[in-house]
Amino acid sequence: MNRNTPSAPRLAFVDVAKALLLYLVVVGHAVGAEDPVFRFIFAFHMHAFFFLSGFCTRRPTGNFSRYLGRKAASLLIPYVLFSLLGLGIMELFPADWKYYSDAHDYLMRYLYVAQPYALGSVWFLPCLFVASLMLFCVLRSWNGKDAWGLVAPMLFFGWLAVTLYDYIGADQYECLPFKTDSALAALPFLLLGFILREKGQVERWKTPWLLAAAGILPLIVWFAGVRHNGYVNLCGCYFGNRLPYYVASVAGCLWALVLGLLLRRVRFLAWIGRHSLPIFAIHSFFLWACQKLLLVPGSPLLSLPAFCIPFVIALPAYAASVPFGWAWARCEALLRRAWKNRAVPAKGGDPA
Repeated sequence: MNRNTPSAPRLAFVDVAKALLLYLVVVGHAVGAEDPVFRFIFAFHMHAFFFLSGFCTRRPTGNFSRYLGRKAASLLIPYVLFSLLGLGIMELFPADWKYYSDAHDYLMRYLYVAQPYALGSVWFLPCLFVASLMLFCVLRSWNGKDAWGLVAPMLFFGWLAVTLYDYIGADQYECLPFKTDSALAALPFLLLGFILREKGQVERWKTPWLLAAAGILPLIVWFAGVRHNGYVNLCGCYFGNRLPYYVASVAGCLWALVLGLLLRRVRFLAWIGRHSLPIFAIHSFFLWACQKLLLVPGSPLLSLPAFCIPFVIALPAYAASVPFGWAWARCEALLRRAWKNRAVPAKGGDPA
C-alpha cells in the first residue's frame, strides 16, 4: 500500500527498488572482489540506497535536536542491537568469523570504525545517521525556493568526498570516526535524490522511456564502472577513477529507480522493500549459512557455471533473510505501540 501522508509517506516504487537492490547486495557479497559482477554491483548499489533515502526526504521543519533524536532512535538503536547480535554469532561460530578477544579492538571496531564483526553490513546505519545530519544542515541553510539551488552544494560535497580520500590513510583506524568519511561521500547522493523528487515528477515518466532507460543505464554502469574503473566500495571510501565513478554510480541510482517504477505493482517486492533495513543487516549471516550448507563437496550447485553460482546461492540467503526482516519489523511495531500506550501518572494525584 502506497500511503502519502505527512506522518508515514510510502512510495511503492521506492520499496520495490530497495527490494531489488537487496538481492544485488547479497549477490555482491557472494562473489570475489575481482569478479566483474562484483565491480558492477559495487559501482552503485550502496549509492542507490542513499539516493532513495534522499528521494524520500522531506524539507526539514522541526528543530535539530528533535530531528537528532528521531534519527538516533531509528538508526543507532538498531545498530547497537545488531552489533550485539553479531557478537553472539561470533561466540557461536568463532572458527568462521573474525574473532578477537582484545577489548580495545572491540571498542575501536564498534565505536570508531562502526563496522561490527560478523554483521559488518550494519555500517550503513551509523553512516546514514551522520549523512542525514549533514543533509539536515544543508537543507536548513537552503533558501527553499528552487531545488536547483542544491546542485552547487551537491557538486561541492561530491568533489570534497573524493578529494578528502587522498589525504586519509587506507587503514580503517586512520579513517574518520563513525563512518563520517563514507557519510560525506553519500551526501551528494542524498541531495541528488532530494532534488529529483522535488523537480523530476518521476511518477509521470512514460513507460516507453522507462523501458529504454532500463536497457541503457546498466550498459552505462558496465562501461564506466567495470571497463573504465577499478575497485569501488563506498564503505571504505574507495572510488577509483573519479569521472567513471560518478558516471557509473549516478546511472546505477537512476536504473534502480527506473526498475522500481516499472515493477511498482509487484506488491511482494514492495513488501520486502518496506523491511529492507533488518534484511540488509542480517543477510551476511544467512549467506554464510547457505554457503556452508549448499556449497559442500558433491553439491549439484558446483556443477553449474561459475558465473551462475553467486546468483543461485543468493536466492535462499535472500529468502531466509526476509522472514527475519518481517519479524524484526513486527517486534519494533509492538514496542513502539507499547511505548505510546504506556501508563502516564495523573498530575496532582494522591500523595499517599
